[in-house]
Amino acid sequence: MILANGATPRDEIAPAAGSGRLGPAEHLRALLARLRHLATDASHAAEARRVAGSAFLIRILGALIAYGSQIFLARWMGASEFGIYVYVTVWLLLLGGFSSLGLSIA
Repeated sequence: MILANGATPRDEIAPAAGSGRLGPAEHLRALLARLRHLATDASHAAEARRVAGSAFLIRILGALIAYGSQIFLARWMGASEFGIYVYVTVWLLLLGGFSSLGLSIA
């Protein structure tokens, strides 16, 4: 990756004095430089990465919300009622796959 000034994100960071290794502050600066470059890059590949990353984060957020709601419902309903809820939900999901009767691929 090349920044606007012709340098790469690693060129902006100098190793800690005499050690040859980057310290925590340098790692943070390198990460911020890379994120800044990814956010401002206008190429098609960078845009595709941003969109794919956003879609991935939305999927993760949805999974976390679903997981949290399942825990909440299980504690609120109790074992028996939650079991009935899950049983009905699973049957609806299984039967929902057949609801289009193949018309979506016709």
